[in-house]
Amino acid sequence: MPEYTELTQRRRALRKWPVAAVTVVAAWAMTACGVPIPGVRTAEITGPTTTEKPTSTTPASHADLMKQSAEIMQRRLTAAGYSGASVAMQGDSQIVVTVPSTNSQAVADLVSAQRQLDFRDVDEIGQSSNNSDFANWNCGDPLSNISDQMLFACDSSDQKYLLGPVFVSGQRVVDAEASIPQGGVAYNVTLTFDATGADEFAQATAKLVTQVSPQNQFAIVLDGEVVSAPVVQSTITGGQAQITGSFTQQQAETLAASLSSGALPLQFDVGSVSTISATGSGQPTTVVALTARAS
Repeated sequence: MPEYTELTQRRRALRKWPVAAVTVVAAWAMTACGVPIPGVRTAEITGPTTTEKPTSTTPASHADLMKQSAEIMQRRLTAAGYSGASVAMQGDSQIVVTVPSTNSQAVADLVSAQRQLDFRDVDEIGQSSNNSDFANWNCGDPLSNISDQMLFACDSSDQKYLLGPVFVSGQRVVDAEASIPQGGVAYNVTLTFDATGADEFAQATAKLVTQVSPQNQFAIVLDGEVVSAPVVQSTITGGQAQITGSFTQQQAETLAASLSSGALPLQFDVGSVSTISATGSGQPTTVVALTARAS
């Protein structure tokens, strides 16, 4: 396997981690209870959790959502190792990111990606379907990712999935940690649910275990792409989900940082990306201008 420079690793971590996350054990994987199942990607669920995320019944203002987005972008940059980065709001809907780096596209990808994480039932897998809309839809076609509706999605190998509504939202993930499991050799990312998320997950798996294939699977969906779709063989009362793949340490840590920072509450378009040449002994600087989409 080729060796990669630190720069290449960083670029892969920032630009390619969604692909790395879904390219997890293509031929063999584990069920949620650890039993190998051919052709199913890996996701293991273990361990209790009692942490609860605070909730609010008051809708946040656009200004509050912009401020929250800027804070999330700053945390992502810090976690990815970009020292000296700054994130500033300009006007009502613009954010300007300034980073001492020449990796302009990698920086733009990191700060602009929404990172929406959800857990959904699997209804159908593959091309043939009684649902004509799904049968005619292809990977790469536009999709509508609405939490209380069915979702058409694909994984990194262009396998099609017809998925049910969200049964656990990524907002219920209170922590994400990159580590090498005991006895393992590769990095993975462990997600920890809050108490509500753990209860919702237990209820969902209690239902899924009674179903036949492929309705006994659930999908972990990140930004509209299926990360993994494990088989459930028993009710899972723990509160952690584990995403495994061929991660480098940098990729796993960047993925964990993005997920633990949470999804951006707004969607952003990248208006411009530029690199300012270094002067004197300074470093080149990347400047990314982003504009929030109208809701």
